[in-house]
Amino acid sequence: MDTTLIKQLLSDESLDAYAISLKKLVTFTFDRIAMLCSPNHVATVKQHKDHLKSNVRRMGYREFIQQYLEFGHADVDRIEKEIQAFFLWQSRIGL
Repeated sequence: MDTTLIKQLLSDESLDAYAISLKKLVTFTFDRIAMLCSPNHVATVKQHKDHLKSNVRRMGYREFIQQYLEFGHADVDRIEKEIQAFFLWQSRIGL
């Protein structure tokens, strides 16, 4: 993806539709992650989503993309660890 285009999307006031699109992308991504994670981690995923949505215009494009990827990967990694722990627990009790 062209970094110049992303920079414009995040900083140009005349492109409000693109900022809204980025917010929708963040909402979709993190709502899906929240559906997959355990209930005790939903608040963390919501914090990540809210942070990104509220800072779309304040962050530089690189910082925004970096935060989006870091938060997304951290949340997915946590889900994977929970799944592994569940399977380990399941194998120990003989289910």
